[in-house]
Amino acid sequence: MEQGESHVFCENVACADSTRTVNLNKMAYAIPSGAEQASRYRRLQRFFAEFIIDEEW
Repeated sequence: MEQGESHVFCENVACADSTRTVNLNKMAYAIPSGAEQASRYRRLQRFFAEFIIDEEW
C-alpha cells in the first residue's frame, strides 16, 4: 500500500468510525470537503473498487 493510499484508507476508517456505518452515502456526507456529496460518494466507490488489503496487513 502506497503512502497516499494509506492516508485515504485511514480517513475512510475514521469516517466509518465517526458515522458508525459503512454506508457510502452516510460516509460521503461526513467527509469534510468542498466537493458535493455525490462527488464524495463516487470517490469512495472508486477507492473501494480499487483497494486491496494485503493478507499481511
